Amino acid sequence: MSEASTRVVSVHSQVGPQGCTIRLSGRFDLSAFIPFRTAYRAVPAVSRFIVDLRSVHYADSAALGMLFLLRDYAGDAERIVVAHCRGQPEQVLRIARIHEVFQFV
Repeated sequence: MSEASTRVVSVHSQVGPQGCTIRLSGRFDLSAFIPFRTAYRAVPAVSRFIVDLRSVHYADSAALGMLFLLRDYAGDAERIVVAHCRGQPEQVLRIARIHEVFQFV
């Protein structure tokens, strides 16, 4: 796999009865900033947000910052769930103790 293909990020959002689900795939790094921000700003801040990382294979410190920007937008970390975080992304988020701020499922 070339380095260019490993940098591809995809962000999709869907609003349903449980809130806004934001699904990322590829790398959760600075390249995801604009699509991630666009996804959560498309719904009211009072919504519940589910950040689905099942298809993310890499995360860095920019991912931490984006989660905190989402928290600032939502007004409360209780409205945010980080779902299906495994492998390297889970290691990065747990080392930073993000699981103490956001609910992980």
